[in-house]
Formats: sequence, structure tokens, C-alpha cells
Amino acid sequence: MATLITKANLKQLDDKKKIIENVNWDNFEGTKYDITIGSRFLKAKFGQPVAFDELRSHEKRLDACVEPGEVVFVLSNEKFCLPSNIKLNLLPKRSLSHDGISVL
Repeated sequence: MATLITKANLKQLDDKKKIIENVNWDNFEGTKYDITIGSRFLKAKFGQPVAFDELRSHEKRLDACVEPGEVVFVLSNEKFCLPSNIKLNLLPKRSLSHDGISVL
């Protein structure tokens, strides 16, 4: 039978076997965890992941802007290494859609 895992449950599991790298335990609320966005992203123009912080100011203004219809991959700070008996649902924050961003 499926059960929801709370912060306390996950913390116990994580203490035994590291299942979330770079976890911020303050990002938990009930059974929800807010993933944090890292500074690295992948955009076709660059051809490989780049760190936003390492771009020069004109590159940030011109090259890092997301054009209408463009797909950009953003990497999270966390890495999940879940056992096969745990399922993870990734859902976007509703506020992103208000800004015209679709998360796939």
C-alpha cells in the first residue's frame, strides 16, 4: 500500500543511506519539498551546461535570455538517489505559470 513520506521519515531514510545530495531540510513543508534551482543551465546557444554566475554581464543580458518558444534546461542543486520502492512526483510551482514558464 502506498504511503506519503514526511520530512521525519525521509530524514531517517537519508541518515541510513544518502538519498538526497545537497538537501536543505528547511525546504520541507508537510510532504512537499521545494527543489532549489542551481546556477548551471543548458541552452542550445552554448552547446553545454554553463554557470550563470560565470557569464560576463553582456552575456547575461543578451545570451542568457530565454526567447519565446525556446527550451532551456535548468539544473537543480539537489540530486535524488531513491530506492526502487520510493516514487517521486516532480511538479512545478503554480507561480511559474503566472510568469509564462512551462515546466516539463
